[in-house]
Amino acid sequence: GDEAYSSTRVLKAGLMSAPDKEMLAEQQKGQMLGEVAEESVGYLSPTLREGVGYGERPMTPDPRDPGSQGLHYRSGMTWGYDIIKALDADDPIMLTAALQGQDVKPDAVVDRDGYGGYAWSAWSHRMAGDTVLHLAMRWKRYKALKGLYRLPAQRPDGMVGAGQSFFDYDVRDVDGQTAESLVTAEFGRTIANLWTKQEKDDIEAAEEAARQAALEAEAARSLAYSRLNKAHKQAREDYRLAVRAKVADADAEVLLQHHRVLAPAKPPELMATNEDRLEAKKNIWAAAGVRPKH
Repeated sequence: GDEAYSSTRVLKAGLMSAPDKEMLAEQQKGQMLGEVAEESVGYLSPTLREGVGYGERPMTPDPRDPGSQGLHYRSGMTWGYDIIKALDADDPIMLTAALQGQDVKPDAVVDRDGYGGYAWSAWSHRMAGDTVLHLAMRWKRYKALKGLYRLPAQRPDGMVGAGQSFFDYDVRDVDGQTAESLVTAEFGRTIANLWTKQEKDDIEAAEEAARQAALEAEAARSLAYSRLNKAHKQAREDYRLAVRAKVADADAEVLLQHHRVLAPAKPPELMATNEDRLEAKKNIWAAAGVRPKH
């Protein structure tokens, strides 16, 4: 049988040349890899087994960018990958976008293929029957869950099940719990009320942020006006002093020409030097209340 065949193959391998041994080893390696690849196909999602590339789908526009035409949000995996990663990040905007992607089934549950064709864990079977809402509660991704109020009430055209309610709240997990019952037990309110409250809280937070921004802008404007007024006042004062200094200098020259000085008490013939004239003008400036430039 197989053992005899294996032994014969080993004996023959011992008689082979080095190149033949390498060729045999490569053939055996290729056969093993082929068997593993064939077995692994059974664990891929139906989409991947059929060879349909999920990354080939049109990209979903990022709702955080109003001008986005689908250039920012794209996955090369399955739509389940997008949703699981959004849950991991606890990002409501990212999760909202992922749930509106092409081919997404909002009511899909975890199965042997994982979720939405994405098997993120060998233990995902323990979450069999969980919808995205169940997973959000199980993993305590409350921020992402609460932010789903941004989703439309009905699925838009182009989605699977277009026109029907976006989520089926009657889906039960392996314990018989609906997402509604889990939310009610945790928050004391229904999912609809939870989303209504979160939308209100987000609006109030946005209004408060806008108010604070307006206050900060007003404070910045007031500070700028104050500095500008101070600069204008200083400029006016500098101009006034410059004019007074010029007038005082002219007056001092006239007085010196007529030998009329306040100090020092020197005879006119001793006022010939620049130092003496400057000293005399300083006294005249002091009397006029003007600080000299010298």
